[in-house]
Amino acid sequence: MRVPLSELTTENVRMLVLQQIGLKHLVPLALDKLEANPFAAGNHYAGDLLHAVVEVSPDFWASEPELRSRLDGIIRSLEDMVRFLEKDILPAYQRIYGAS
Repeated sequence: MRVPLSELTTENVRMLVLQQIGLKHLVPLALDKLEANPFAAGNHYAGDLLHAVVEVSPDFWASEPELRSRLDGIIRSLEDMVRFLEKDILPAYQRIYGAS
């Protein structure tokens, strides 16, 4: 059964990427979803699509530097979020609510 790329769900993309099927077509689609929401989810958990994408073979990323650059940008944005959470949000939350 053939399904147009535009009709694939996040879960469809996640599963196909995990199976390393059609990566030249599916990774750009996955990256589009991840750039909009790094925690995009299929049917398992928030971020399961990102987990599938980072499991893609290093050989694929070496042959697709433009796509690798996009993935790097997604990872950098997550690193920025973590720093913001650790530096600003958690200390304020702990100060106000005394929670650890």
